Amino acid sequence: MEDARQFAITESMLSGDWERREPKVGTRDFTRHFDDLWFTNTPGATLTFKFKGSAAGILDLMGPDTGKMKITVDGEDKGTRAQVDPWSYYQRLAVVQIVSGVEADKVHTVTVELLPDAPDRSVPIAEAKKADRYNADEFEGVALRFAWLRIIGELVD
Repeated sequence: MEDARQFAITESMLSGDWERREPKVGTRDFTRHFDDLWFTNTPGATLTFKFKGSAAGILDLMGPDTGKMKITVDGEDKGTRAQVDPWSYYQRLAVVQIVSGVEADKVHTVTVELLPDAPDRSVPIAEAKKADRYNADEFEGVALRFAWLRIIGELVD
């Protein structure tokens, strides 16, 4: 994604219950990375955008409550993404890769939907306990925190 450009997520791309928030989560401050953060914890909420190019991803925050995402590209189910690793017990910058290797001269439509079921969080929970940073409430529910679209190509209205 070294040739990628960042594009702002706009309210018109969102469907369902989303809030625009300051880029701060708990004691973590991400204002040097982006101005706004779009947040949802409502399953079924979607982000839909069109781009002409070869790849797309989303700059986001991943943490203890990050949920699973269903990805659809050009009407085709591309499966789910779940950002979970041993350090998912605190919020941090991440990029979720949505699609790559598609026809660069074609307009593609992407939809990302928050699913109701949480990913397996057993590994980050164990790591949080080892680090004496476990708070069960932080691992409850499902949420998405999106900041920017990262596209090799152009965003299309």
